[in-house]
Order: sequence, then C-alpha cells, then structure tokens
Amino acid sequence: MIATDLREVLRPADVLLVGRRGGISDVIRAVTHSQYSHVAMIDQTAGGIWIVLEATTDVRGVAGRRLEVITDDPTVEHLALLELNSEDGLTDHQRMLITDAAWLHTGEKYSNLVNLEILNHIAVDAHEGYKSGENCALMVAVSYLDTIALTPIDVARPTPEAWHLSPLMREKWSSSRA
Repeated sequence: MIATDLREVLRPADVLLVGRRGGISDVIRAVTHSQYSHVAMIDQTAGGIWIVLEATTDVRGVAGRRLEVITDDPTVEHLALLELNSEDGLTDHQRMLITDAAWLHTGEKYSNLVNLEILNHIAVDAHEGYKSGENCALMVAVSYLDTIALTPIDVARPTPEAWHLSPLMREKWSSSRA
C-alpha cells in the first residue's frame, strides 16, 4: 500500500507532488509537460495523523486533509515526495514555521480559473510573470518564503513541474501506478 510505504519517510514541511488523471489535471500536465498536476505540503497532527495541506477547488479553498485522501484516490497515477536539497536539511523548528505558515492559508479561496490563467500565461511563454491568484504550487512556495526566506520555485510561474525541477529540492520517495 502506497500510504504505508510513504509514511516511513514523511516529515512535516515535505512537499508532495501528485499526478492525477482527468479534468483540469490533464490540462495542467499537458501544458507543463509534467506527470504532476498538484502540490501539497505534509504535516502531522499531535496524534500522529499525516495531513496534506493543499489548495482545493471545493468551497474550503486551502485545507488540511488526511493523507489518504490522496494516496487512496484511484485517479492518482504518480506521487513524489520532495525535501530541501541541503546537507543539513530543515531543522524541526524550520519545519514547524513552514507548516504553520501553510496553515495560515486555510480557507483562502482557490479556483480552476486561476489555474487556467496561469497555464495560459505559461503556454504563451509570457515573461513578465503571473501576478495574481493562488494555486497549490504557490501556496507551498509562499509558506517557505515567508518563514525561511527561501522559495525553491519561481513564484511567477508556480506549477508542480517547477517544484519537480527545482535544484533546491530533492526527491526522497516516489511511486507510480500507471
């Protein structure tokens, strides 16, 4: 089972890349030439339950949900877990600050229209940068930027593929169902 294997390497503030099939995910994957369509941040409750902090398209907007919402989703084909590419990594204190910053986004509204605007911007290769809206990749990046003054991706082009290709991150676990 994916969730069991993944739990062995999880740490708060790790970045989870998700590749789903169907709907907007197919559009995101096609435009960004990536197997990934979504980004979430990992956290853990005091009771030991693993949580994904993610921007969702339902009425909750940015929300924390159990990891199994992603790992048990039959539309998920690819998962990758990223961590900061540093010899020392993140301290426990830095991890706490980053996840706390992500939790502060809870309830912010998120829309597939924002994704479509970003994707259109990327598809036409605009160079001035995308300036408005919130998406999953940007929410995670801002949480890093606001706390440890580091963002592993260009916030003007926030995509799951930008996280995947970032030299500041390294993959520590991955799985494919396809």
